[in-house]
Amino acid sequence: ALWIDDLGCWMDYLVSEECADSRMPAYVDTSNWPLPANGVRFITPPRLRRLLARSPLAQGCYPLALGFYPQAQGHRMHRPLPDDHLLIYCRAGQGWLDTPDGRLAVSGGDLLVLPKGVAHTYGADAQKPWTLYWVHFDGELVADFLKPLGSGPLWRIGVQPRLLAEFDALLNLRKQGLNLAHFIHAAHQLQVLLTSLAVLPARTTLKSGRVLDVDAVQAVMRA
Repeated sequence: ALWIDDLGCWMDYLVSEECADSRMPAYVDTSNWPLPANGVRFITPPRLRRLLARSPLAQGCYPLALGFYPQAQGHRMHRPLPDDHLLIYCRAGQGWLDTPDGRLAVSGGDLLVLPKGVAHTYGADAQKPWTLYWVHFDGELVADFLKPLGSGPLWRIGVQPRLLAEFDALLNLRKQGLNLAHFIHAAHQLQVLLTSLAVLPARTTLKSGRVLDVDAVQAVMRA
């Protein structure tokens, strides 16, 4: 029964914490922003993080924590030396990102990719706070998954229904219990999400600030 698997998972964690991989951080550095009823913050338990890091089916790239923050008034996070990678997708609203290269404005349809080891600070706009999907992740092949995206922490990709659906599917992990098979499946969902970023419809930003779907325009012209 699933509840037995869940109980066993927690008991294994409690009795074997001293056997933790010393290379793995003791915790995932997420914000403590107060969650509303429809908000989500889910952290992969330490035992499962260790198992994912050792599994040939997941060790390339796997989720450490994930969530959804709707209209995140007062949300702010400073990470001077992050020990994992972070993907943030702004669905609506506005915010900002500070990096060693300066401050960037963030708005609905923007994607942030914040790599391990690079200091950053980000927060919601006071008047129009952002709504975010986010996932912390790590793995031996993360650099390969991110390479097709090129450099730069911010991509103005627009609101992509397929990407929103992929984040929602990943968030379902919190409902599946603490079974390793579900977390391996989530690792593959995350990998699909990352590889899908390289093949999103081409978009560009007009002088007015609106996002133009180049592929859609070309399709109309060919019709």
